[in-house]
Amino acid sequence: MTVIRSSITRPSMWRHDTVDRMFRELTANWIDTTSPAPRDPVVRTRQIEDGYEIAVDVPGVPESAITIDVTERVLSIAVDHHEDTDTVTWQHRITLGAALDTERITARHIDGRLRIAIPRAPEAQPRRISITPGSGELPPSA
Repeated sequence: MTVIRSSITRPSMWRHDTVDRMFRELTANWIDTTSPAPRDPVVRTRQIEDGYEIAVDVPGVPESAITIDVTERVLSIAVDHHEDTDTVTWQHRITLGAALDTERITARHIDGRLRIAIPRAPEAQPRRISITPGSGELPPSA
């Protein structure tokens, strides 16, 4: 009877540590690990009862560093904040549909979160147009 002995050897931990150390030393000049990763604010959009709400997480950014504009149905949110070593410069654009009322958009900045409410435009109601009597002449056409 033959007995086969099998042993599975795992590489010792020092090999992994050595490889990791060598990789860190080799790539130390390739990757700048001292600067913080860019922080883009998180933007969430949700439908609410009378329109839409956009929530933007901007912790540590004061209200004065945030600009919101609407031009030709495009909502632009911009953040330009510079403080000591902390800099946040960011812009986000959202195209608004024709069913939304751009004249009644409101925004609030509470506890590091910007909330923008975009209400739906009121539906056009049918109306009767009255005819006024006039003289027998029509106005000149342009």
